[in-house]
Parts: sequence; structure tokens; C-alpha cells
Amino acid sequence: MSKDAVTVHVLGMAPIPVGHRVEVRWYRELVATPLGGRQVREEPQKPWIKDLDSGVIYAGHWLFVAGGVYGDRVNVGTRDVRPALELTHSLTGRVLSTQVVTVSTSDMTIETMLVIAPDQSSAAYR
Repeated sequence: MSKDAVTVHVLGMAPIPVGHRVEVRWYRELVATPLGGRQVREEPQKPWIKDLDSGVIYAGHWLFVAGGVYGDRVNVGTRDVRPALELTHSLTGRVLSTQVVTVSTSDMTIETMLVIAPDQSSAAYR
């Protein structure tokens, strides 16, 4: 494996074939607190991932849903993330290794580990 490879842990399923090119994006948002303040919400293990060879997008519902009582309902009518989200960083590269694991003892039953060789343009990711 490449010494510059980046390991991406995902709470969810992203069975991207070895050799495919991917783009991974991480987001954050400012959310209101009960006392009128704001705090940063980030979900580093729930990034937006696009398989650039197939066009398939893998992402956590928090990127598409506007919270509230029915915060678990996903808006699958759009490929765009919520406008309130701010891109924090991204990574583009080729998948060197993919491992998808079923975890029967946790609330999140699928986990994925991707090892990615960054493109030259993603070298500043770290």
C-alpha cells in the first residue's frame, strides 16, 4: 500500500470496488443550542462519498435531512446536501482496499473501511 494512503472509516455501507476513483467530503454545521447559543456539529464517520467510476453516492442521512420530529426521513429527491452545511475538507483518490463489516452488537450494523491513495490535488487533505 502507498505510504501516503488515507484510511477512511465510515459508519454505514460503502462497498466501493478496489481500483475505483472516489471523492470523499466531510461537512459541519452550526446548530442552535437550547439557550440560544450555537455549536458545531460534525459527523466525521458519516462523510459524503461518490464513486467517480460508477456515479453512486453513499452518505449518511444527516447530510440530507433537516432534523425535527421526523429527522430520520431522508429526502431522496435531490443529490444536494443541505444548504446549512459547510464543507470542511475533501479527498479524491483511488481505492486501494475496501472492507465492509456487519456489527451485530451495535446500533449501527454496517461499517466500512476504505484505504485511499490520494490524487496529487488531494495531497493537502491532511
